[in-house]
Amino acid sequence: LQITTHPDPDTTTLTIHTRPDTDTEDPDTPAWTLHATATLTHNPTPPEQNPPVDHTAWPPPHTTPVDLTHLYDRLTDHHYTYGPAFHNLTHLTHNPATGQLHATLTLPDTLNPTGHTLHPALLDAALHALLATTPDLTTTLIPHTLHHTTHHPTPQPPTTLHATLTPTGHTPHHTPHHTTPTTYHLTATTPHHPTTPTLTINQLTLHPITTDQFGGGRGDRAPVYDVVWADAELAVSGVDLEREAVVWGEDTLGLGARLGIAVTGVPDRAVRYLLVTAGRGGEDGAAAEAGRFLDLVRGWLADPARDGSTLVVVDGGPGAESGAEEGLRTAAVWGLLRTVAAENPGRVRLVEMDADDAGSLAALPRALACDEPELRLADGRMTVPRLAATEPDVVGAGLDPEGTVLVTGATGALGSAVTRHLAVAHGVRRFLLLSRRGPAAEGAAELLEELRAAGAQAVLAACDVGDRDALAEVLGTVDPGHPLTGVFHTAGVLDDGVVQSLDAGRLARVWRPKADGARYLHELTRDGELAAFVLFSSVAGQAGNAGQATYAAANTFLDALAHHRRALGLAATSVAWGLWQGTGEQDGMGAARTGLGGLRALTVPEGLALLDAVLGDPRPLLVAARFDLAGLRERAEAGTLAARLRGLVRRSAARGARGGGVPLSERFSALGRAEQLELCLRLVRTTVAAVLGHLDDSRIEDEQPFKSVGFDSLTAVELRNRLSAAAGVPLPATLVFDYPTPVDLARYLWQTCRPPQAPAPVLAELDRLEAALAADTDTDDGLRRAVAGRLERLLAELLPASGRAAGEEADAVARIQDASAAEIFDLIDEEFGRTD
Repeated sequence: LQITTHPDPDTTTLTIHTRPDTDTEDPDTPAWTLHATATLTHNPTPPEQNPPVDHTAWPPPHTTPVDLTHLYDRLTDHHYTYGPAFHNLTHLTHNPATGQLHATLTLPDTLNPTGHTLHPALLDAALHALLATTPDLTTTLIPHTLHHTTHHPTPQPPTTLHATLTPTGHTPHHTPHHTTPTTYHLTATTPHHPTTPTLTINQLTLHPITTDQFGGGRGDRAPVYDVVWADAELAVSGVDLEREAVVWGEDTLGLGARLGIAVTGVPDRAVRYLLVTAGRGGEDGAAAEAGRFLDLVRGWLADPARDGSTLVVVDGGPGAESGAEEGLRTAAVWGLLRTVAAENPGRVRLVEMDADDAGSLAALPRALACDEPELRLADGRMTVPRLAATEPDVVGAGLDPEGTVLVTGATGALGSAVTRHLAVAHGVRRFLLLSRRGPAAEGAAELLEELRAAGAQAVLAACDVGDRDALAEVLGTVDPGHPLTGVFHTAGVLDDGVVQSLDAGRLARVWRPKADGARYLHELTRDGELAAFVLFSSVAGQAGNAGQATYAAANTFLDALAHHRRALGLAATSVAWGLWQGTGEQDGMGAARTGLGGLRALTVPEGLALLDAVLGDPRPLLVAARFDLAGLRERAEAGTLAARLRGLVRRSAARGARGGGVPLSERFSALGRAEQLELCLRLVRTTVAAVLGHLDDSRIEDEQPFKSVGFDSLTAVELRNRLSAAAGVPLPATLVFDYPTPVDLARYLWQTCRPPQAPAPVLAELDRLEAALAADTDTDDGLRRAVAGRLERLLAELLPASGRAAGEEADAVARIQDASAAEIFDLIDEEFGRTD
């Protein structure tokens, strides 16, 4: 950046140039590019050119408020990325008669205006009013020329301004549908001096620009991401582990002795935190370890005594990202448990830590008090995983056209697309293609013919890659003159279901082609010289996806295997893909059922272009998925955004994922009973609509069973999680089955969230009656039977029969709770007479 001033007697000319940060000694260094010129003078604009200003009444009368909710998120969607220091447009109104905009601009406490006559973030915020009133941000107007800009000195640099933008003209341009005036007059005052301008711009000229000119017009992020570990603050106060926690099962890390807590096989029902240590071992134990944790989790979730507990899984060895062989075993457990955490928010914590590190042990209680489902402790410092946009770094060599490339799952939609692309775009001439049915698979003949037309030779074999011996036999057929130089493992099977519905057989069905296949490919080719070993993994394993625990487990094993191969000096790239259109993956990770949210499908050409981009990247794991920011933000506000995706939205939205909403019980405080019930019903209806993908709740009927509108176990989990976050209370997983219609669910929600009622005087009266009966030991059996009979009749009057509907029961309880003391006393007197 180069800023140059050229002073003259009365004025100073200023220029601003930039060029890329390159070696200035390089003769090919680009020339400086001129971006702006300015003329500065000490002579202010003549007063007669400035219309009078009076901001005494603020905002001015006869103006309409402009909704600024999500303004900066919406701007980010269109590639106007303002950092937190520039989110300073805090209030805006519009005068329809004059077209004037009246903006309140407030500098955040984190910015000190000292040293500025007017802080630039305030000046910039005045122009945000124009963006806030532009309906279509794909084409908008940006400041181009400022004529006669005058700053009027103030005793202290202002932190708040009231600014009025008055349209003064319209200049034709090449966007005929854009009718916003392109010249404005701007006047700004401080709240303390509403009639004295602090800043005036006599003529602000704006030019049209499309967002394609500075980053493209799509409302989503760059589709390649890296997993980064970001510093996170520990909670101020921590969990009392000695009182609230036990080590459950075998204590392989010695946490019981180190933390001063009990080790038990059957925890007491009052224990809140159940610490489980993840086993260590080689890759052969990965499936067994995943199966062990699947059984453990299913038993834990099925036990009513554990409903309020949190499962804390502690891995005390080198993690998967270290590349160490020990990390392969627990990698699958981590993927499985990320899905369990997505299905049961707040009830799972995954902790990587060195159990010998005193600082980390001391920090553990405060780490568990944070709302982070996955964290790493080292030297008492906590970091958390986040996806961050990145650019592929292509440094590797390409595929050798004379070598043989192996593709698994080759006759599937994804595998066949990859095979064709390698032949056409990368010039691969020899293929070994594997699939379960081989030449008998649908489309196999057409694929082979297309490859021949592209000048490639291909052998298509029927082979189960989860069978090590069969795979070894097929690999033995590769021509030594054209050795294997590339492996692309696309094979996989989906078997979706919430974790309670899974078992060892369903885990094995998914694990065999995906994880076992990858491991056998690694073992059988590790002595060769591969230029590429590409594993087609899934973002479900990285971020957690409700209903895909076994799929996530298998894919995180692939991610760990890529790290392990890189540590051995071998080629490896695991790509955690999002959705691909038309490849079968969409069915298993449909947008309406995904716990990730905001996930768009890549077209096949987009996916193949991304494959090209990551092939030579030295990093073992990259995420390739297209996220929609609006969808992510909606998830964040609903409190269901996966923790690893929180870094992709602004902090204000991400707070929703940490329970930033107002609990329902607090919203009840100013409402009557009928209004509270209506609030609950409205919340249920809008949440059901959101889960089913409806634009509004007009299609949701109050008494229509959830089952009849398409709810299944996955959508039931999604509804429970959203309602739990919105209401601020934990809700059971069986919610929609126990309360099968919106009105039933609303009544349950009201009962659950209603603030505790003050003890009624009738309770004290019943206490006296109970004490009197207990003290009178001489009462004969006949009198006791008579009293018991009256109590039964009283109970029948107060409470509904057990066979009545849940809704009737809720109404009866409500009537009792709302009854006056006199009404209850009359009923007691009628049944028992006076006790005094």
